[in-house]
Amino acid sequence: MTTHAIIPDLQKALEVNFIQEALFHLVEDQEAFKELLVVNHHYSYLSLSNEDHYIFVLPIVSRQIIDEVTEASSYIFNRKQILVQLETCEDIPGFENHFCIKVMDIILQAEKNGIPKQNLFLRLLKEIFEPSLVTLTGFSQP
Repeated sequence: MTTHAIIPDLQKALEVNFIQEALFHLVEDQEAFKELLVVNHHYSYLSLSNEDHYIFVLPIVSRQIIDEVTEASSYIFNRKQILVQLETCEDIPGFENHFCIKVMDIILQAEKNGIPKQNLFLRLLKEIFEPSLVTLTGFSQP
């Protein structure tokens, strides 16, 4: 699957506050969550940011995307930079705060935060990466 196919749906999912909060708590468990602005960077990657954090979200890793993110990170000051790879884990030098996260971890964190398992936004998030595991009645068991 290409980033052009994933990015629009992933952007919609990450614009939902409780999904942002679940992702945030997976990478920054000591700080209080503040709403994040989601930006689509030419269908290559997404960023989530507020006054304290700048989170690069990479659903797919390529040399071009790594170069874009590395260049963008050089222009970000006074915010903690975090790099998140979804469903992949490539070695990307230059990022002190680098996380490899499975979508299921975000879903489980959201459930831990009190979101019902059958929530449609959680289903969308899972379907983006694992469409064969989502059924018409809910999540199938892995």
